[in-house]
Amino acid sequence: MARLWEFAEDGPIKGPLKTDFENWGQVMIDTMTVEAFKGNPTPVFELDPEEYREWPPKPVLQTIARELNQSYTVFIKRVEEGRDGHVKYLIRSFTPEKEELFCGHGIMGAAIVLSEQLAPGWRQLIFETICGIRVDGYTRDASSLDGNLGDIWTVKLELPAEPVIEWFDGDVKLRETIAKSLGVDVPEILALGRNALMDLVIEVSEEVDFSAASMTVDAVGLMNASPRGTRSQVITSKGGRYGVDFAKRVFAYGCEDQATGSTHCVLIPYWASRLNKSAMKVKQVSERTGVVDVQTTRQRSLAAEDDIYSKLPGIDPSKLEVTKTITPKELVPNKDLVFGRTFTDHMLSIEWTASQGWLPPRITPYQNLSLDPATCVFHYAFECFEGMKAYKCLKDNSLRLFRPEKNMERMNKSAARIALPTFEGDKLIDLIGKLCVLDERFISAEKGYSLYIRPTLIGTQRTLGVGPPGSALLYVIASPVGPYYPTGFKAISLEATDYAVRSWPGGVGDKKLGANYAPCIVPQLKAAKKGLHQNLWLFGPEEYITEVGTMNLFVCIKNKETGQKELLTAPLDGTILEGVTRDSVLALARERLEPEGWNVAERYVKMQDLAEAESEGRLIEVFGAGTAAIVAPVRNIAWKDRVLHCGLKPNEEAGEVASRMKSWIEGIQYGDEEHPWSYKIPA
Repeated sequence: MARLWEFAEDGPIKGPLKTDFENWGQVMIDTMTVEAFKGNPTPVFELDPEEYREWPPKPVLQTIARELNQSYTVFIKRVEEGRDGHVKYLIRSFTPEKEELFCGHGIMGAAIVLSEQLAPGWRQLIFETICGIRVDGYTRDASSLDGNLGDIWTVKLELPAEPVIEWFDGDVKLRETIAKSLGVDVPEILALGRNALMDLVIEVSEEVDFSAASMTVDAVGLMNASPRGTRSQVITSKGGRYGVDFAKRVFAYGCEDQATGSTHCVLIPYWASRLNKSAMKVKQVSERTGVVDVQTTRQRSLAAEDDIYSKLPGIDPSKLEVTKTITPKELVPNKDLVFGRTFTDHMLSIEWTASQGWLPPRITPYQNLSLDPATCVFHYAFECFEGMKAYKCLKDNSLRLFRPEKNMERMNKSAARIALPTFEGDKLIDLIGKLCVLDERFISAEKGYSLYIRPTLIGTQRTLGVGPPGSALLYVIASPVGPYYPTGFKAISLEATDYAVRSWPGGVGDKKLGANYAPCIVPQLKAAKKGLHQNLWLFGPEEYITEVGTMNLFVCIKNKETGQKELLTAPLDGTILEGVTRDSVLALARERLEPEGWNVAERYVKMQDLAEAESEGRLIEVFGAGTAAIVAPVRNIAWKDRVLHCGLKPNEEAGEVASRMKSWIEGIQYGDEEHPWSYKIPA
């Protein structure tokens, strides 16, 4: 929250600047407080876009900020008005010494000032920083919540995620100098990493009280100790001792930064991963304290209009129409099943139009689709899909789905990204359950067998014009499948692929779109010609390891400095698919491996680091993770002119962690272990 108060009319601007800037709107905001003069003060100046089509010279803006001498001084200029009254502003933020590329608490102050000019209730504003970062701001007058609050505002900022992309955990000298600057022991530095905004994250032990009241930090020493180019040093820890989820103090340019909104871009994804939570409370434990509620949605939606169809009818399972087949298919013996070649008797179909919303769902006999040659899915790839399985519990003969809500969540993200309609996930889960019950005879009671379910959403508008489809079809087909490894694990070999890129920042690699898969076939064929099974996709000049084939990748390694066993996978930075199995492996590892002394982390690993670990005998095992196989152990990786051996002995086909993960997950899937992840389909 924040308190609003105005400058004196003649303000602090005097001398030759008075005439030039006397018509500027001048307002001071106290952020993260409900008491005047106890928060983070921010002067906000709004420039008339007609008078100032170009920004005033930077030295002039810097002079104003220096004279006001606050943490940040903010200048805003309106540039456009969007649909539904959304307004976009350019924003620039200055400390007394320099211009800052991105200031979160300055944006918070600007949002409050502008809300005074807009309609009552929640207001949405779009801010674009000088470095091109977009922040969506939402504000509400809190006086309606409590008459005693007066001119208090609640502010909600939608910040872009800027996760850690560079880790320094193995830099012994850096750890020592950082620890010295903080006055703590080296083992109390748990993690060191930096994001693209050059914020250095320093996680300290929860046992360390690093609040301003208890710890004096050598800010200059901390600055000098940091890797070259670092913008700020963000000290953070679990927040149990402070009554929150995590706590933070921030230093920049050799002094403490009391206003640190932008650092949430790195802290929210960092702690969401560490704590496996989406909604959290954070406390700034500097002298000028503050408490903020934060939440992650993994990644900002790039849908053009998130709520454009929200008032149209949704999926209604009560209107389901069922037409049963009169020519049931003959069951294929389990031993003859080939993945994705055999299909059940029925399919689920739900049509959608931009004028009527979702039409009544239908279960019909499995049949061909009839589409016009001009249908947009054929020309512009308006298509996304999911992969999930239904299992028969051997204990009570019930049918189970494994974490279906995660598939629905991911499918909606995929649909929104390509302007297809979204839906209520629980409604589709209900209908998928009815399809499974109808075709239950295709689901074998034998362990290892299941029903693979493929929900698919396509744009069906008949047009060669490029734009959001005015009609769509959501359909679900199902295929009985056997175990991925009928005779037990068979470890695979990988090509470390550096000549082709599966995914890139700002792209759609984290969405399950058909368009992501076809371009990967040729590299896979090239690998196959070398006798290798799959591609290990590398990214960037650093050759970060990302995914393997169509699976997420996990690496088990011994830390070079501490000898601790670590289970590592690439973080969800927008280039990695949000795998359901990936999430399950991480959650189970944190629950069951961490008590055994393992460190479980989502962080970037370079191919060179993997090669070094292999040569030093620290590489324990490597495996892929996905719906089809659960886990796929890796025997070796061909990289440049060498072959890396991934910890398996000649007579081994899987490592201990991969084997345990497969056993744990299968136990939940088949109902051997009662677990919240196992969804029992109503009979």
